[in-house]
Amino acid sequence: MRRAILYNAIAAIIIGGMLFGCVKGGGRGDDNSIVVALDGNPTNLDPRFVTDAYSTRIAPLIYSPLFQLNKNSDLEPVLCSGYERPDELTYIFRVKEGVTFHNGKPFGAKDVKYTYEYVMDKDSGSPRFGSFDKIQRIELLDEMTIKITLKEPFISFMLLTTMGIVPEGYDKQKLEEEPTGCGPFTLEEFLPGEKVVLRANDSYFGGRPKLDMAVFKVIENSTTRMLELKKGTVDLLFNSIPAYAVKFVEEMEEINVIKEPGITFQYLGYNFEDPALKKNEVRRAISHAIDRDEIIRYSLKGLAKKAGGMILSPANWAYEDDVAKYPHDLELAKKLLDEAGYPDPDGDGPKTRLHLTFKTSKNKEANEIAQIYKAQLRKAGIELEVSSAEWGTFFGDIKSGNFQLYSLRWIGIVDPDIFYYVFHTDSFPPAGANRNRYSNPLVYELIDRSRREMNKEKRREIYSYIQKITADYVVYTPLWYLKNVVAINKRYKGFIIYPGGQYTSLKDVYISK
Repeated sequence: MRRAILYNAIAAIIIGGMLFGCVKGGGRGDDNSIVVALDGNPTNLDPRFVTDAYSTRIAPLIYSPLFQLNKNSDLEPVLCSGYERPDELTYIFRVKEGVTFHNGKPFGAKDVKYTYEYVMDKDSGSPRFGSFDKIQRIELLDEMTIKITLKEPFISFMLLTTMGIVPEGYDKQKLEEEPTGCGPFTLEEFLPGEKVVLRANDSYFGGRPKLDMAVFKVIENSTTRMLELKKGTVDLLFNSIPAYAVKFVEEMEEINVIKEPGITFQYLGYNFEDPALKKNEVRRAISHAIDRDEIIRYSLKGLAKKAGGMILSPANWAYEDDVAKYPHDLELAKKLLDEAGYPDPDGDGPKTRLHLTFKTSKNKEANEIAQIYKAQLRKAGIELEVSSAEWGTFFGDIKSGNFQLYSLRWIGIVDPDIFYYVFHTDSFPPAGANRNRYSNPLVYELIDRSRREMNKEKRREIYSYIQKITADYVVYTPLWYLKNVVAINKRYKGFIIYPGGQYTSLKDVYISK
């Protein structure tokens, strides 16, 4: 109750501040652009190297892929005009004709070949290397046709084709100096930590975007984002509204709020190389000590659903619900800490059993939830130190293994092959996202089998085992699935929420006069 009163007071201060000096309406006259506020910092827009959510969402506007996932998570062609599969190891793609890159050079099959082979080169340092290593060879059949042969059957191969294509010869450094794709927008300016400015591509093969520009402003302060949305200097917020402020945003006359069920998976991650956290009992104790229902009810204002599985959402065909779960149970948490060798040193006294550090970004809501973790774990005898940093520093620490505890989210996951990327030893950073440094030969064997198995029911069984084992080992503590919440100025029409949160539909957004 006290927390609810606190959040209402904070929200009242925010909204009260909005009532002064605010401009009604769009605030930019007839400017044919859209300004999107981000609560974190895109770090790398090269499609071969994107790992953070902010970059992943923006990159498809600049770099078009062969295929993309649509709103229903189905693959649809973008740069591909047709393909065939002579056998289970062979794919032949015909690429679109008449497509040009932003620098005016014609697009062809050679660019697809170069992009994929660049990722396949382990020395490139691409985090997608582990997925592309299933490719045996890539051949040009003619200027517009490419043949890809796999080493072995790989059921998720087609999802690799959702990676954006870069021009032949553009290594990491050259693309950074001369960002060139064939997407609906060109990259005009990228100032990490500040903004990304995109300009409409007049020669886009899918038809010039209706907007002239799309500007992404990094505004990590929640209050500032709300103020700018109210004033009309920001037009769109996508999953960056503090939960306590949603109902107030809904009352803004010029703003439409869209809420949809989401598949964004929030989790608690552990460093398996840490002396304390490598103990299963400690990870279980932490999981039981956290009261997710309290956080969802008060902090997230019901805009989330408690997670019971491992990464995949209940809507996914491979989701397994029959896994180990960790309901809030303080006494069990204390018992597990006893078993792990961390007894209570002084009964009801002030001393704690264990001291841990939790890393997070400077995002206001993330920090508030971190403080709740701290209070909840303190009841179990764990002293949690919260360490916050700018997004780039925080994410860099997680990738490098410089952490004990952290929380991140997986956005738009529809392919169960995500388990390779996050749980396989081949996916230790920078080759993948096994940031916890989790190691289990049985899980690796199951993941490798799942990538070769063509029978869907047998794959479902394998994925079920993977989820049960990783839940039992508490590789992650599942927290919740966030709902998608979009706030957009009413003058903009045509925005669509994609499963992965990509801003792809901005190419079709227009201003209603």
